[in-house]
Amino acid sequence: VYGASGASTYSWSTGATTQSITVGTTGSYSATVTNASGCTGTTAAVAVNVSSSMPSVSIAGKNVDEGNSGATALKLTVTLSSASASTVTVQYATANKTATAGSDYTAVTNSLSFAPGQVSKKVTVQILGDVTVEAAEEFYVILSSPVNATLSAADTATVRIKNDDVAAAIIAAT
Repeated sequence: VYGASGASTYSWSTGATTQSITVGTTGSYSATVTNASGCTGTTAAVAVNVSSSMPSVSIAGKNVDEGNSGATALKLTVTLSSASASTVTVQYATANKTATAGSDYTAVTNSLSFAPGQVSKKVTVQILGDVTVEAAEEFYVILSSPVNATLSAADTATVRIKNDDVAAAIIAAT
């Protein structure tokens, strides 16, 4: 079999008509069967198309009220598209958009591990409250480097921190 990682040789028992072949990535591969019984000549070419049977990993965004002080834990859900028989790991990290790490939220870089059979885990980010009247602000939580899974199109969550402060009205006496 020849593919993305070079050439490999596989063999199977006499009389077998199918053989499972493990490859590391999805894509197209070509295979040449030699000395095959029932083939015209001694070589037969076959096309092999490989699709991923690994689950994909995604993360959902949220809207959250800012709060007036302290830190509030925001939990975001990270989901596998299907259960895996293998342990799945994925890295995650926050990134500024209009919100600023350190004043609007606490930056996080870490990893999650899904045990075989698990399909949902939580990522926690601390939202930092204040009393400043400001527009809503956003930041990202980005998934990367999955092991035994692929990234789905939803590999980035947008978190919107909604301002819950109001401007004080000043009334002047006349």
